[in-house]
Amino acid sequence: MASSLGRLFFNGRLRTGLMSKSLERSSIHRFCSDAATSNSPMQLAVVRVADGSLFMSLSLQVGGRTRMLNRSRVGQLGSTLQRIGLVSAADGSKSSQAGNTPIVPTRVSLKHGQGDLAGQVKELNVTNIEGFCNGDVLQVGEDVYHVAVNPPSIHGVQLPTFIAACNTIIPLVHSEFTDGAGLKYEWRRVGEGGEPDMVVSTEEHYCPTEEDVGSKLSLAVSPALPPGIPSPEPLVVTTQSPVNRIGRLGHWHRSRETAELFAPDSDRMRVVTYNILADCYAMKTPSQFDYCSSKVLNVAFRDALLLHELPAYNSDILCLQEVETQRFESNIKPFMESKGYTGKLVLKKGVTEGVATLWRKDRFELHEAQSFVLGEALVQHRALSELLSSLPAAKVREVSSRNTVLSLHHLVRKSDQRSFIVGNTHLYYHTDARSQRTVMANSIMLLMNAFKKNTSQWSYSKVPPALILCGDFNSTPEKAVHEIITTGQLNPTHPCRKFVDDTVQLTHDCSHPLRFASAAPHESVPWSNFTRDFVGLLDYVYFDTTAFSLDKVIPMPRREFVEEFTALPSERYCSDHLPVIADLQLKP
Repeated sequence: MASSLGRLFFNGRLRTGLMSKSLERSSIHRFCSDAATSNSPMQLAVVRVADGSLFMSLSLQVGGRTRMLNRSRVGQLGSTLQRIGLVSAADGSKSSQAGNTPIVPTRVSLKHGQGDLAGQVKELNVTNIEGFCNGDVLQVGEDVYHVAVNPPSIHGVQLPTFIAACNTIIPLVHSEFTDGAGLKYEWRRVGEGGEPDMVVSTEEHYCPTEEDVGSKLSLAVSPALPPGIPSPEPLVVTTQSPVNRIGRLGHWHRSRETAELFAPDSDRMRVVTYNILADCYAMKTPSQFDYCSSKVLNVAFRDALLLHELPAYNSDILCLQEVETQRFESNIKPFMESKGYTGKLVLKKGVTEGVATLWRKDRFELHEAQSFVLGEALVQHRALSELLSSLPAAKVREVSSRNTVLSLHHLVRKSDQRSFIVGNTHLYYHTDARSQRTVMANSIMLLMNAFKKNTSQWSYSKVPPALILCGDFNSTPEKAVHEIITTGQLNPTHPCRKFVDDTVQLTHDCSHPLRFASAAPHESVPWSNFTRDFVGLLDYVYFDTTAFSLDKVIPMPRREFVEEFTALPSERYCSDHLPVIADLQLKP
């Protein structure tokens, strides 16, 4: 009978994560059932209207059950109230109804709940969307309901699986009809009996202290509702493991030289590039890191180290490589946003990792972003047509099959509208791909030059955009990649011109008009990748010498520190790479 009176409506999808707790019932059901058992004289009628939807849903407790009706936004209010009366009468008569005795609808009215018209019955010929308003009073027989339109609701809460003292926890809350500001938080230390004990914070983010070490933490999240609306029970989650003490981290001595945060209008700029080691590679090739414990390779542990490290550098522009979607969306992005950064992730083609570029929100705003799959750009972009024509067809297929990406972001400094173009990439790693990397390096420079020309046409500043290029280039300084970027050409006899089979040689001059220098190699930055089987410089911060001079490079840690646990990653360092950190001075 009930199904013929109104179509049930349910919209309680949950995004789950590493440490999440779902609602066993829909958020609507929790609102209504909790309101029905509260001390308030009124129950709750929840109206949900999603942006762009032609329908609205109405849910309320009828006869001890949550009933949800889906109605047209522009349908008549009188028709909806009549349907509510039929549903109420059908639920109330099921036990005594016999044969085909007609159901007499329960009397239903909707009254203004506030303002000069408070207490007056609403007109029945208005639309549903006009009729139902926050604070209205819905009466169904003897039952009285408080109307709440789009009250904030919580669908799940996610916490990191590894918690460390002095490492801020940023919960990932999956909510609806709230931007996060309308939520209440309560952090508690879990006692020996497993029950939440002492309240340690009521802020959204919590940084565990030494007193928390050895104890689990619980977080209760609930929506902050207007006065008079009964609140549902909070959603409570508990950390999987106790708070850990991880000791002094590897970046501590470098962070002493990056303690200064440059002013938003400063002409100094700190740029950091960092390959953070994708979890898919750390776990896919365990033999490569067989000197590491399972704890060190655990991505939750490594992310705890990473999120402790990144803010310590006070970077203005941060370029990351081997960034997976899950890590970026759940951990890195929300954490760095809480520290004043914003940014974007660009994935390699066909895989779940790529390059992420972040920048300080108080210094820069994004005006344009463009990304290229270099293999596709080689055969499609007109800026690379001359380079393409110099390659044999077999080598074109070889290079164009690579999924390497280049992300370009045009940033504008807020203080004076000066333009900057930031490139971020991660070149193909294989030792036999040296000539492919040569082609890709030349492609990057030509694409950046084309992007610069397009940007200059509508730049707000009369000064040409200043260029920065960061990444893991999988090339040591003597290779062709470094020569092409820093000299604008490639020696005709350079060995990297030869493809692996030695039957074909790259004939293009690999020239480009850009003028770049590198923050490394430098006497204090002899390497950036440090494993048991390889130690070398693969990561670079390149800068436009027409716009910048190099102020200083932050030295790498002493070798004995890095070798404390054989190599990287380790108990102190989250990746097999270390970041290259450069302070640049902007020229007038």
